[in-house]
Amino acid sequence: MVRKGQPLLSIYSPDLVSAQEEFLLALRIKKIYETQSAAEFSTQGEKLLQSARKRLLLWDLTPQQVENLEKAGEIKRNLTLYSQVDGFVMEKMVFKGMGILPEPRFIKLETFLPSGLLRISMSMNFLYPGGQRGSISLSYYPGESFEGTATYIYPAVDSKTRTAKVRFDLPNPEFRLKPEMWPAWK
Repeated sequence: MVRKGQPLLSIYSPDLVSAQEEFLLALRIKKIYETQSAAEFSTQGEKLLQSARKRLLLWDLTPQQVENLEKAGEIKRNLTLYSQVDGFVMEKMVFKGMGILPEPRFIKLETFLPSGLLRISMSMNFLYPGGQRGSISLSYYPGESFEGTATYIYPAVDSKTRTAKVRFDLPNPEFRLKPEMWPAWK
């Protein structure tokens, strides 16, 4: 389980170093343009800086990390990426010393809904749309059941098992339910 703001990994990327360099350069250009008498220069300097800031944020850096870069004026070779959400790490596709490509995900998280519910996908072989309620029991918690509401029925049916996936929202304030737990439906 990870919480929003918790460090997930530290990364070195030449592109990320370059993005930091561009940000610091844009910051210097903005300061130079502010000394010019034409308002157009100041506006262009601000646009350049905002574009460089946005590029860093697209790397999933936090606004605080960008602010720290601005204050320190020093490029960091390795940067820490933080979790944007509360959730469970379902897959980890990177390991220490491993090279990465920009396209694949590094880490797959299953997230909590803002209400404290956990969105879990499970299979059922009977269901109709419209917020049907269901109750599950788990061998992990004998004698207990959890009630939730069907919020989405996936459009495809597995041809081998003849089942469809359904998303249920289940109250989970203590985070006892975790993704991929296998339920017994009632």
